[in-house]
Amino acid sequence: MKFVLFEVADHQGNYHPYTPKKLRDTILEDAKSSHYNWHAPASELARVTTKSNFPAGYAADIQRVVLECYVYLLNAYHLLSTSEKEAVWCCFHNLRSIGGVNAEEVCQSFIDCLIQRSMHSKSIIGHLHPGDQYGIFCRKFKEEKRAEWQGKQGRQLEKWADGLSEDYESRLTFAEQTGVFEESDHKAFKEIANLVLNL
Repeated sequence: MKFVLFEVADHQGNYHPYTPKKLRDTILEDAKSSHYNWHAPASELARVTTKSNFPAGYAADIQRVVLECYVYLLNAYHLLSTSEKEAVWCCFHNLRSIGGVNAEEVCQSFIDCLIQRSMHSKSIIGHLHPGDQYGIFCRKFKEEKRAEWQGKQGRQLEKWADGLSEDYESRLTFAEQTGVFEESDHKAFKEIANLVLNL
């Protein structure tokens, strides 16, 4: 049986030959102990796994690992470099086109992560809202954005994601200026003050 070898660059730029199965197994093993320190960077994995002769099944497994790991890193407020961002979106688009339960779940997790992260881009100083109206505001924003992304494809989706923080901050500012949070915040601050006084 003939094995097709792919030259894969490591983090130092040195190339190593891998069969698709060996590369998949290596990255799966790497991901057990690290969300980034793999035998090859995400950009290289995206490049290799999108080659027309790279088996789709192995490509999907590797791309899913890349996306899952970056969901973790994004939730930890890791800042993506340009090459990482391109690689992650490449994996996302390929997985989305493949479909299936596992691919759909990790794609949704990635989008949820971007939405959640966009809601923490503004400094908390001066924007503290302990009342329940802020929670309602956030849930509505998340629900709306979760519904929006399904109708977008490719670069259009990426531009939508890039605008999430600006959209959230604009809505938050408008809600603050129109007094959406005032009553529930006042009630919450009063309850907190009473709790502190009774300690």
